[in-house]
Amino acid sequence: MDQESPGTVIGISDRYDIVLIQVSSYQDTEPLDIETIESPIGLEVSAFGSPQGFENSASIGYITGNKRDMELENFIYKYIY
Repeated sequence: MDQESPGTVIGISDRYDIVLIQVSSYQDTEPLDIETIESPIGLEVSAFGSPQGFENSASIGYITGNKRDMELENFIYKYIY
């Protein structure tokens, strides 16, 4: 699906790497289901985002560990894969 929709940032966490964005064109769309069980070591995963300013980044890899903490630019990520 190649589609863009305008959105407005309505919240930014000062504790977690997350932001809340309101996108009016999705107001009648059902949210995606979330995983409630821990993903197993060895699972193939894809990551999308803009790490350290590299816009529209994507990478593929495998989960090699879990429940790890990592500090990056004075921010501590807790219990990451």
